[in-house]
Amino acid sequence: ARVIGPLNWTVNACDTSQMASGLKSMVDAQGGPFQHYLWYYGTKNNSCNWSGLASVGTPQSPQRNTWYNQSVGCVVLIQEPGHNFGMQHSSSLDCGSATLADDPNDCSASEYGDPYDPMGGGCRHMNAWQKAYQGWLSGVNGVKVTNSGTFNLLPLELGCNGAQVLQIKAPKPRPFMRPPAGGGGATTENLDYYYLELRTPYDFDGTLGGGSGLSARVLVHMAAELQPRTGRGLHTFLLDMNPSTTTFDALPVGQTYTDPAGTLSFTVQSVSNT
Repeated sequence: ARVIGPLNWTVNACDTSQMASGLKSMVDAQGGPFQHYLWYYGTKNNSCNWSGLASVGTPQSPQRNTWYNQSVGCVVLIQEPGHNFGMQHSSSLDCGSATLADDPNDCSASEYGDPYDPMGGGCRHMNAWQKAYQGWLSGVNGVKVTNSGTFNLLPLELGCNGAQVLQIKAPKPRPFMRPPAGGGGATTENLDYYYLELRTPYDFDGTLGGGSGLSARVLVHMAAELQPRTGRGLHTFLLDMNPSTTTFDALPVGQTYTDPAGTLSFTVQSVSNT
């Protein structure tokens, strides 16, 4: 990585592409070409109504350019390169007094609502769907559950040869009409699967700690089938497993969640930080 600048450029409203193409040769003359270019506005550009922006690629064919409107927060500096690699936002779904409505269109989505994921609103590890899409989880790291059973999840933060995400088919298809948000248009997201992952206070997830006591937790997301590395990513939606509180909670030990269709349930039997 190399920091180059400051560079002088006459801003033409919010024409980010023109800026990148105009300055690229100047930057490349100082050690390039580079795999990725993070263009940073040293003075806020009021013509741009965003903090960060990115060209969207795929894991197989990533894009190169991201832009920062005088913004250097942890989330934006990770999220925008994430878009270069095809990742979409990690969202959340609020269904009022229920974890999930049988018709998710009765719920409301928060575009950046996943506080555990930098593709959402948190400076922590990316969720299991995002990691699997990038190819960081493979083989036995992912288990597609087809029968009833008891499964041992291992921490999502650590490399291992065990299960780090359970993919469980929902009893029925549930298309969700996601409204325009986050700089993108409306999409139809098929909430066909539950994805269960164990978060523990390791690494970037160290902020799950905060004192003595247990901080490990099982998070539950919904999303469509995993995309190939040659395709664009999809939105994931964190579910609130205890909607009686004001925060988005994990599934507590001993609590059973039952799908609104009534034919699928899962229970966290025990949890530890390992």
